[in-house]
Amino acid sequence: MVKGDMMVSIVILSHLRVELTKRCLEQLLNNSVNEYEIIVINQVKELEKEFDSFSSIKVISTDKNLGVAGGRNFGAQFVNNPYVLFLDNDCTMDKDWDKDLYRILKEYDPSFLTCRLISDAVTSVNGIIDCKFLDYCSFPAELVWVVSDEKDIVEAGYVRGLSFYKLDIFNSLGQFDDTFFIGFEDVDFTLKVMKNGYKIHHTPKVVVKHLNDRTNETYNKIRVDRPREKELCKYLESKWEEDLSKGLGNAMLLDITPKEIVEKRIKQLLEGVNGYKYFNTKTIIKRAKLKHGIE
Repeated sequence: MVKGDMMVSIVILSHLRVELTKRCLEQLLNNSVNEYEIIVINQVKELEKEFDSFSSIKVISTDKNLGVAGGRNFGAQFVNNPYVLFLDNDCTMDKDWDKDLYRILKEYDPSFLTCRLISDAVTSVNGIIDCKFLDYCSFPAELVWVVSDEKDIVEAGYVRGLSFYKLDIFNSLGQFDDTFFIGFEDVDFTLKVMKNGYKIHHTPKVVVKHLNDRTNETYNKIRVDRPREKELCKYLESKWEEDLSKGLGNAMLLDITPKEIVEKRIKQLLEGVNGYKYFNTKTIIKRAKLKHGIE
């Protein structure tokens, strides 16, 4: 690790999947080039002893499961660096995954910087909400999953959990809405970023693997609780209906965004921007056209 000039604190939530958290910590410690303040928010106090071997890690234990948004907001108060990365505990990193990170932060001074995410053998970027989220939102962005490694950063359209947040701006925007107990907090925060005029950037030079490891039955039951997810989506819609109906940023919420704006988004998806086309657009376009009766 490179000592000195620390810029980033990494906050990791740990509830029931302790072994995943420990694996993530080991990879951070063994495979990173830069020095980080690493903070684990342990949400099962009885499991605190599991982290005794990590003497350089700050472990904060609570008696309550604060959820994703609440847990990350809680962890932010212990951060002592200008940037914070909220890292899922089922993430892994290859050797030297971050070798360009501090240079990019110093040179470009981004407010929000997303990294390249490799998930289930598919490399994606932070431009589009995929899978089940397609019914609710999409964020076209000026990049694709094969964006050139020659560029340090490009402008993006979506702040997700695997992003580096400037702490002072994160706090000034009110942090995450803790109503989003498990999911959609990053969607909501992206809309807040757009509304307040901040730019979001993406770097293909910092790579994190997200395994989406679902090894705990209790966790699985919570995560796939469809009624809860639908409830959160309805809350998201009601919260942002007025802004989205006016075409906020480059967001598209199929139940709210007007037809003329949806048509503009489809054109963006088909043509791309600045030479970049979009990843996995066919499903988005099909659903958008079906929803609004577009030929």
